[in-house]
Amino acid sequence: MIISKSRGIKKTVTSSYFDDVTMLRKSRSESELGKLRKEGNFNVPALQQAYLIQEIKLWKMGCNELNTWVSQRSEAELKNVTTKYMGDDVTN
Repeated sequence: MIISKSRGIKKTVTSSYFDDVTMLRKSRSESELGKLRKEGNFNVPALQQAYLIQEIKLWKMGCNELNTWVSQRSEAELKNVTTKYMGDDVTN
């Protein structure tokens, strides 16, 4: 979902998928992987891989969604719009 925030005439647009990546990262940092590793009956590397794969998927979906939104707008509509990608900010 596209998230739009306005400040005066300037508008910042981003994707909610980037918020999902942030929540996933927080979840990963709060998980007790060391405890799971010590118990020995849980495949921790598979869990770490699943976290990474999901993070990449969400990041890619956010980029695709934001790119699609921008491509559907005219140059005049994008005049005072700043797009905020996760990891990089681009001003249009």
